[in-house]
Amino acid sequence: KTIELKKRLGCKPFVYFLHRFRKIYLQSGMLPAKVFRIRSTSTGKCLQRFNKGYRLINCGSATWLHRGNMIPKAFPHPAALSRLVAPREQEVKQTNCGGHQVSGGCDACPQGHGAEWCNADCQWVFAVCLSRAEASQVDAQEPETCCSGVREWNSLDCWAELTGHGPETALCDITGRSTSQQFMFDDDGHIWHSSGECLGINDGKLKKGQCATAEKWEMVDSFEPFETKAYKEAVLKYGLTEDIPDH
Repeated sequence: KTIELKKRLGCKPFVYFLHRFRKIYLQSGMLPAKVFRIRSTSTGKCLQRFNKGYRLINCGSATWLHRGNMIPKAFPHPAALSRLVAPREQEVKQTNCGGHQVSGGCDACPQGHGAEWCNADCQWVFAVCLSRAEASQVDAQEPETCCSGVREWNSLDCWAELTGHGPETALCDITGRSTSQQFMFDDDGHIWHSSGECLGINDGKLKKGQCATAEKWEMVDSFEPFETKAYKEAVLKYGLTEDIPDH
């Protein structure tokens, strides 16, 4: 009866809906380009979901993950991360941070309060308070494209926060605006969090720490998931094009 009703009403296949809102489904990673496991290069073990966090285990039993959540404004390219943490000359002039002023440049603005105390003369860029001039020189990725975080496959959960026991999880903010869910792989294999720290290992357990000495990770066993393949095939089958509105 359902099929008969669809024919009578002239309903189009579900791919028309997905393609109509492809900005959400593709750019937020809900239809991921690839699914993978994350492996430690030093131990050969992979990450597995355990309660609300993760642990290291043999890769055959590890959790499938993929990149997710849109890229927000001023989200740096991986190659720019090392520049953000490079030592900078301390300024002696008064700096307007928004609700307060400091001497010592934008580095002195946050005082442990993060982005909320980095405004006016300064701009918050991935855990670092920079002057507007410095921030303008940081290469940023295109906003509202994929991806600024890590998501579990076939799940509503994303990595959120980087604690002393590794990443925890929360419902995904697909807009990418939740700074707690912002994670990035740099070109050397480090996994950065927006706090400015990286995912590491100590005595076989996950931890957070300085990125310069942190563990290196790699994506392994990757594949294109069925749902993404099916979407691409249906787009071709029905001749759906990019000039169709996507919102």
